[in-house]
Amino acid sequence: MEFYGNLAYETVKKAHLTKNPIFTDTSPFECGNNLMNLINLGNTTSYKLTAYFWLFANSLVKEESHKHDNLEVLFQNALTYIHSNIDKHTTVEDVAKNIGVTRGYLSKIFAKYIDLSPKQYILRYHMNEAKSLLIGSDMTMNEIAEAIGYENGAVFSKAFSRLYKCSPLEYRKKYKNSANG
Repeated sequence: MEFYGNLAYETVKKAHLTKNPIFTDTSPFECGNNLMNLINLGNTTSYKLTAYFWLFANSLVKEESHKHDNLEVLFQNALTYIHSNIDKHTTVEDVAKNIGVTRGYLSKIFAKYIDLSPKQYILRYHMNEAKSLLIGSDMTMNEIAEAIGYENGAVFSKAFSRLYKCSPLEYRKKYKNSANG
């Protein structure tokens, strides 16, 4: 099927179509139905054929728009899962499984919305919470580690030091004193 005209380029762009897209009657429900209606028209007027074609094209644009909305929902669901499980050792696989996608697809979703991988985001989120606890509480390293999902203070301290180039105790001393002073 070929088409051209004033709205052709804009429609193809909005639908994010490739150079030679292939659709079948099993395409998303509305797209598939509109395609079958178009195919089953047989010998008819060009006006009717054009009208059915634009119904099909419109369903492609709507489907692409729906995919974008779903990506944002998946991204928000991933963040919600990470934030609500701060006290657990959360892996990328845990997040992906919870929102019903693969690890690779989760990475693509994160790449679309932020400049961090899911693993980097999880680490930074946990460590930002740790920084707040270091400055705003008198919790021990083991208590902070447990609060952010690490098995013990030593593992937490090593991860913190790797990210911030100082130990949690050094961080606490430096910033707790400046917060009180």
